[in-house]
Amino acid sequence: MQGQQSKRGRRPNLSRAKIVEKTLSLLNSSNPESFSVRKLAQELGVTPAAIYVYFSGQDDLLRYAAEEVASRVELDKIPSDASWRDTLKAWAYLVRANHRMFPHATMMLRMSQHIPTAWFRVIEPVWTIFGSLHSDESKQIELTQSFIRSVAGLVLIEIQHDDSINTKLPIEPTPSAAEFALPSDPAPMDFVPKVGSSNINELFEQSLNLLLDGIEFHIQR
Repeated sequence: MQGQQSKRGRRPNLSRAKIVEKTLSLLNSSNPESFSVRKLAQELGVTPAAIYVYFSGQDDLLRYAAEEVASRVELDKIPSDASWRDTLKAWAYLVRANHRMFPHATMMLRMSQHIPTAWFRVIEPVWTIFGSLHSDESKQIELTQSFIRSVAGLVLIEIQHDDSINTKLPIEPTPSAAEFALPSDPAPMDFVPKVGSSNINELFEQSLNLLLDGIEFHIQR
């Protein structure tokens, strides 16, 4: 039996796409690290065995989830007649928007060794741009990797520190900390001042422009 009977005696309508969609929803919950096939099955109203009909295990399921996230980057929004710089900027913003749509999934899936096949489609515009700017294939590879990794780093840092995205799990105070916490204690001081703009969109734009400036300098050498 693939799933639990519903209250009306019917089996839940289950499919690979529905399972992946619910997986992304759970990964984007407030505590994505608690994700499990058992919890997913409960949300879908089936038994874990029903999930295993479609996926060999949790790792297999997460690979498909990673594929789905990567496949949703809207590359068709990149202007076809844009300059190389504007093309790379548009690409970076599209990748950023995609990861902000699935922030918890991004934080969890980034630890996987699996590179989604769909990601190769995503990076194709970047590869093509650097191919048009540099005839040396080794330089093309170097520039492509450098740009992609830099954008990914900017996005991941932003997701981790954007207060509007709750990717931080609640930290329970230890008994020792609670024991010494007195109402009269002053609030801890923030000794690390913010660097750059406090507006997260402006900060991303500033960082991206600096990255593109560096690439332009490298190309013109």
